[in-house]
Amino acid sequence: MPARTALRLTALALTLSTALGASAQVADARMPRGNASGPAIEAPAGYQPQFLCKKTMQPGVRAFRSLVLKQYKSTHSASDVRACSSTHTSEHADGRAWDWGVRVSKKGERKKAEAVLGWLLARDEFGNDFAMARRLGIMYIIWNKQMWRSYSGEWGPYSCSGVTSCHQDHIHFSFGWAGAYKKTSFWTGNVAQQMGPPLPLYDSLTNPWRVTVKANEGQKYGGKNLGGGLLYTVNASGTYKYGTQDFHQADAACRMNKNGQWVQDRNLRISGVWNLVPTVPSLTGCNTVNHSYIATMTPDITDAVSFAISDDKLKDNSGSLDVAIRRVLALPDLGLGN
Repeated sequence: MPARTALRLTALALTLSTALGASAQVADARMPRGNASGPAIEAPAGYQPQFLCKKTMQPGVRAFRSLVLKQYKSTHSASDVRACSSTHTSEHADGRAWDWGVRVSKKGERKKAEAVLGWLLARDEFGNDFAMARRLGIMYIIWNKQMWRSYSGEWGPYSCSGVTSCHQDHIHFSFGWAGAYKKTSFWTGNVAQQMGPPLPLYDSLTNPWRVTVKANEGQKYGGKNLGGGLLYTVNASGTYKYGTQDFHQADAACRMNKNGQWVQDRNLRISGVWNLVPTVPSLTGCNTVNHSYIATMTPDITDAVSFAISDDKLKDNSGSLDVAIRRVLALPDLGLGN
């Protein structure tokens, strides 16, 4: 890394650390403690992107909005639920996000913002980092060209242009589903596990779940949750075209090069599965017989699954891939092993 770049990154890290430290020092002690007691606390909320279309704000987000606006009566709500036609992924369309209207340019409003951020991200008396954010189920925060992620516990730069896009006239709060449902310990007094969206659980041992992933469409979310700790097989088959040349052909795990040879590539993404393992091993790892691949997957948590073709230029694609997900029994389910 060039020395100049390293210095810039070091300076940025110090700036972000200073900003977070300043927020923690001015945390507003008048903000409520909630119903939780004792050291037990939620794990940091993992990333659960928007994919549902809801017409109302989720109860936990609505309650958080009321709490903040009650404390700071001179501030306002900048945005809550947005049209489902919006292509911008921000959790507003499924009711899990809220924008609080405070401006960086106004000293009084900036201090209010710092106070709330300090309250959310301060360490509690039991040593739990960003305790209130965890107890509320907050997934991430965007403010003044910076983004705080619960799943990393850190501030980082946020790429943007303009006052609103850079979140200099509002703070964006996005919630995981447990926080959105108002099921977390701040509200209930009981520690909540991460929860999936309001979709049916797929756990059938007899009927596979089949999905068609079109090559010219963006990320697609399935209509079911996969169960945390359950074992699934994922079978992906078929080929598609990704351009105008004859050799512009690909399948789930490989593509053809200009010499007509199939080489491995990361074409199909299924939730956390990046490279599917070929069912027919070959020198290249590509199944050129029937272009069918299989992988196993055990989700850490119960959550929705997404499907996507890894391609920056989707419009000139054609064809589709067929995906079949099956629940299978692991060895402990069969009563085998230790």
